[in-house]
Amino acid sequence: MVLPKQQIKTFGCLLFLFNGTPMFCTGDEFMNTQGGNNNPYNQDNETTWLNWDLLQKNQDIVRFFTLRIAFRKTHLFLGRSRFWREYIHWYGVGTEVDHSLWSHSLAFCLQGSSQQDTDLYVMVNA
Repeated sequence: MVLPKQQIKTFGCLLFLFNGTPMFCTGDEFMNTQGGNNNPYNQDNETTWLNWDLLQKNQDIVRFFTLRIAFRKTHLFLGRSRFWREYIHWYGVGTEVDHSLWSHSLAFCLQGSSQQDTDLYVMVNA
């Protein structure tokens, strides 16, 4: 169960670091699943029912989401409605950023100073 939790934390972290409004489904914060069904609008069965027992079982993931939300609230420039074009710098493992399908790492620095905040450096490694 370690790998799925680590993947949830990785993708959750990225979700809360990107520009705009983070969108996730109810229950994602405690590892509720729809079994891979991304369009369950007409399901009235276990596919869409929330398993509230998971809230207690996965308190570490709930805490992680709570802390990510708090982090985002302290860095309001992450959710602004403008693009970051002039306030973001991309980095890779070499002198140039690798945008190929085989790239396994990427980094960026957001200049928070443009919004009276601290700069934020993010590294992503697949």
